Amino acid sequence: MSVHERGLTRRHLLQATVAGAGGLALAATMGKRDGRTLAQDAQAGGSLIVTISKNDINGFATWQDSTAQESAVWSVVFDTLVEYDESYNVTGGLLESWETADAITWTFKVRQGVTWHDGQPLVAKHVTDYFTAVQDPASGAVSNVTGAIKGATFEAVDDQTVRLVLAAPNAALLDNFSSQWLARTADFDNAKPIGTGPFTMNTCGPNNIEYTANPTFWQPGKPWVQKVEYPAY
Repeated sequence: MSVHERGLTRRHLLQATVAGAGGLALAATMGKRDGRTLAQDAQAGGSLIVTISKNDINGFATWQDSTAQESAVWSVVFDTLVEYDESYNVTGGLLESWETADAITWTFKVRQGVTWHDGQPLVAKHVTDYFTAVQDPASGAVSNVTGAIKGATFEAVDDQTVRLVLAAPNAALLDNFSSQWLARTADFDNAKPIGTGPFTMNTCGPNNIEYTANPTFWQPGKPWVQKVEYPAY
């Protein structure tokens, strides 16, 4: 079963591999955000080295079918549209707030002050571009990504507002959005992805992937470590 079929959030991705070194290491990178005692006790700063299998890493297209290990690697680059807090209540992610009266018409506010790794501000059009891209059959998007917005219409009302009109009521939309990882699809580069997440990519080769902490990450005080390296075998 794929990561998207299970609807895994960043917390789930980290916890799903916690029995291995990769899960322990990645849990420590995000601190209290991921609800782990290990992370709360970890010392800030320093580097982590996590060994992975190169056969499990095929790319960074967040909307396509992915293994848990592959998704754990790219989940530090991107952020989800909304999140679950430590009490498993839905809370704002890149979409900071929302309103709906009928579970059909949704108005979302994009979180202000978030920038992509290249310094470009996050705006509503990036969200609608993502919706457009994943609805294209050529995108290879899995059904858990496309199903929630199948037949929907959407628009960027202004830089901070997305209006989404679904084909039918969907009270579970926010749960689905908690496992939708926003990529900038208009200029997506699978070799060097640009996200809004806690780490930026330095290098991505067949035998090594290296990240450094995003100094402008929108969650203050995170990530806790300064560098993550994935040597592949």
